[in-house]
Amino acid sequence: MQPTPITAARTSTTVRAAADRFAQYESATGRRAVSATLADLLRSARTAVIWQRSPGAAALDLWDFALAWHDFDRRALFDPEALDSCRELLGGHPLAEHVRVAETGGELDRQLDAVLVVDRRVAAMLPRTPENDPPTLVIGDAVVAEAVAAAFDLVWPSARCLRPANPIDEMLESNLKREIIRRLAEGEKDEAIARSLNVSLRTCRRHIADIMSATDAVSRFQAGFRIGQDTRVVAW
Repeated sequence: MQPTPITAARTSTTVRAAADRFAQYESATGRRAVSATLADLLRSARTAVIWQRSPGAAALDLWDFALAWHDFDRRALFDPEALDSCRELLGGHPLAEHVRVAETGGELDRQLDAVLVVDRRVAAMLPRTPENDPPTLVIGDAVVAEAVAAAFDLVWPSARCLRPANPIDEMLESNLKREIIRRLAEGEKDEAIARSLNVSLRTCRRHIADIMSATDAVSRFQAGFRIGQDTRVVAW
């Protein structure tokens, strides 16, 4: 799902305007004060969305903090460059299915390390601060919360899952394998695929073997047929 220019522009303007007015909002400074404020916000929450640059990169890791609260639905989105660190730190967590990494272009506003939106009515923002400074949490109003939530909803459908639903999903995350899969589905021979992708035949066949294993196929032709049934592949 791609954001419409009007919605994207309105969201960006609202969040940027909020960042420019940090000093006008209620705030809490210091880890203890920030934690207490977050606890108050989450105590009666029904839903929460968390947008963070990367695990551990924010002054306070909001996703880690929110894991302590089990009575509401939550989703977490991280910036594009955080894919590897997210997989390493969060990929095996039971709630990993609720964590995604934005595709290119889905970065959080540059003035923020993280933002938590509770019930689409309040935004708790962590401005970027020098490494040794205490964390400060800024409480935004419903207008800011709705803008951040709207941006989150636009980016979420195209963001990458940390835990692929099946092995083909894992294959689709490699650009080279994606292209080999597409060509297999079209019935191309190994030699033609290797030549067109400028890789050695040995490398190409190694990737094809991985793909066959992922699809539980006994031959490249069976793998191509099974992959061809997947609408995510034929839609390219």
